[in-house]
Amino acid sequence: MFKSLSYETFSFFGTTCMKLWAIENELHYSKDVMTRPDETVEDAVSSLTVEAFEKELEGLRITEWKKSYELKDLMVLDGESWTVVYEDTEHKKMKSSGANAYPANWRKFLNLLEDVVGFVSEDAFGYDDRW
Repeated sequence: MFKSLSYETFSFFGTTCMKLWAIENELHYSKDVMTRPDETVEDAVSSLTVEAFEKELEGLRITEWKKSYELKDLMVLDGESWTVVYEDTEHKKMKSSGANAYPANWRKFLNLLEDVVGFVSEDAFGYDDRW
């Protein structure tokens, strides 16, 4: 069962850090978006339940993501790096990260985060399904 998830991204556009965690069936979150200080939240409760969030995550199969995603044979100097860490109540932890490359369902993952916390990132790279 879902325990927590953290998401961090670093890019030319700034830094975004967020954490989601379960307390009973309430889905709590915090977020800090460097380019939007008015979006900073320390502890809020999502309208989405833990059960609904967990079901969406399972559909995305993030526990099957590779440990690392990177573009091959291409140097990007002003791109984006990201890290996602997922932990369940059985103490299983998954960490995935990337540099200018993403899992196939990245856009759907960001959409899910936006359903929970609102605004996620201004970064154009993470929103491009070509990667």
